[in-house]
Amino acid sequence: MINMKPTNLITIILLGIIFLQTGCQKNNTDPDRFLTDEMKSQNPYKLNDKLYFMSDSGQEFVYEVIMRHNQIYEYSHAQAAPLHWTEVDQTSINSLDTSHASGFWMEMRAENKPPRFTISFYPSVGNRMTAYFDLPLSGYSPEYVDSVYVNEKWHYHVFIAERAKSENRAYKYYYTVKFGIIKIDYSDDSYWELVKIE
Repeated sequence: MINMKPTNLITIILLGIIFLQTGCQKNNTDPDRFLTDEMKSQNPYKLNDKLYFMSDSGQEFVYEVIMRHNQIYEYSHAQAAPLHWTEVDQTSINSLDTSHASGFWMEMRAENKPPRFTISFYPSVGNRMTAYFDLPLSGYSPEYVDSVYVNEKWHYHVFIAERAKSENRAYKYYYTVKFGIIKIDYSDDSYWELVKIE
């Protein structure tokens, strides 16, 4: 049997505790809290892209991607919880018509489990439609439909966000990973369809 002095035993115990704490802190970086390239590619918009929509009445609406930003930062779920690294990818799209305050906000957040994709559409002041999708977008999602006919062509692998109809507001939109938002339906049965992206 090894004969240890109480101070040696206390030193070993303290070193063990310190080792465990520092080891745990190094493992706080959870790779599952980062967005994969597949997830980020499911937002097809690039900085300065112009999106052209046409309403059912023939009115054109043009939007421009004014920001596409990706950031990695530390966060904590609670005040005393350990810090983790996470990633967020944000896109801001504004109307080019200054008399028509309207836009889209898109955000992919890895800190949620599973990561979440938020898409908000602001067709006018005080009017907003927001939808949430789990990432990566897949055919197993309840919002998924195989195909939709929009603007005289078929679009495949479509995700549909819908909310209850309310007076003269956008209530449904259609999203593909290839073209982004391809159609917006309003409660008065009017709609916008994507014509092109430049």
